Amino acid sequence: MKRSRIVFPVFFILLIIALGTLISCGGGSSGGSGAAETNFVSITVEGAGTTLYTETTNTQASGGYSPYLEVVTYPTPSINTYLYSLDWNGSNYDTRFEIHVTGSGPGTYDIKDIGNFVIFAPAVGPTYSCMNTIPSAGGTITFTQFGSPGQKAKGTFDVISVNTSSLTQTAHLTGSFTATRY
Repeated sequence: MKRSRIVFPVFFILLIIALGTLISCGGGSSGGSGAAETNFVSITVEGAGTTLYTETTNTQASGGYSPYLEVVTYPTPSINTYLYSLDWNGSNYDTRFEIHVTGSGPGTYDIKDIGNFVIFAPAVGPTYSCMNTIPSAGGTITFTQFGSPGQKAKGTFDVISVNTSSLTQTAHLTGSFTATRY
């Protein structure tokens, strides 16, 4: 009787550990990591709709993708992180979306701090810019996850930007992103 009282709790604990391991590994799929998470940027311009850039394989593009998204961190002269969304136009890449922060880690970055900015230049329509040199601009960029090179950086942004064709016309931009760090 004493032996069964000890064996059952030990068996139950081992079963919970085994199930937890299977769930965290994608349910036991081969390779253990499940499907790769897609790189994307989603941008909503209040009153004008949402644009989604999802990284897509393109054999014609020099980088192999269009749109092509990446997060790059440069350590000098200060730590700077760039997130780009680039569209292949047949001969080179056009920048459609760009975030820059002076920093390299999870956290919230104020657009009014020197060096932080958001630029959205869709293929059709106005270009929007948000940076500390524009008095009416404001908002934040938040990195909720900032993995090592080869891993994901994730976050959101919520900024007031200006239409670069008419600097008195502001627009509220919100969105989210997931991209691989290089």
